[in-house]
Amino acid sequence: MDLVRTARPPDASAMAGLAAGKRQQYRENAFPFQRPSEGARELHEPFLISLTEQEGFIAVVHEASGMIDGFIVARVGAAPPPFGEGPLVHVDDFVVSRPDTWQTTGRALLDEVARQAVGAGAAKAIVVSGDRSIDAPKNDFLKGYGLVCEAEWWVKPIEPREAELPDEVGSAPSSARRHRCTTRADPHALRSRSTDRSAWVSSRSSRPQRDR
Repeated sequence: MDLVRTARPPDASAMAGLAAGKRQQYRENAFPFQRPSEGARELHEPFLISLTEQEGFIAVVHEASGMIDGFIVARVGAAPPPFGEGPLVHVDDFVVSRPDTWQTTGRALLDEVARQAVGAGAAKAIVVSGDRSIDAPKNDFLKGYGLVCEAEWWVKPIEPREAELPDEVGSAPSSARRHRCTTRADPHALRSRSTDRSAWVSSRSSRPQRDR
């Protein structure tokens, strides 16, 4: 029997395991922002426990045959730019055990977050998703749910390769020194989408994730 319920502290281990699999999926696509740290799962578990007990967060799990096969965590009242604070709910961690269950398990989880978020006064949501190249089933589900793109961020890390400094000390202030930089071509995108269904928003994000 399938069951959707509020997450409890003992659920954190299963939730952290699902999240670890998602981080590995994102690892190559969103380097370095999705680069899992050593011991990330062990760090993430107590963090998830804290969210199940923290006011302002919604944490929900899906059970099938007594096993947790999906979870979702959302924060009420704030979201990343350009949205900021307001009557919002920001869905960040949203994971199912198999890609073919987004339409069932994923829908049940998002429906429950929507119900609780509306009760908490939210009128718009931001749902974070990976790029379509690695998260096509999730993207298809979100689109079918009625979510559309509202904003997009492109990000790539930069680092100095060469600095042209004055020949003599004191010949130019540091603010006047010219630097030539190169970048590693590794763009990542964030897309946020609004819909006519309760003004919900979907987003695709390369935003740095906390090492957990």
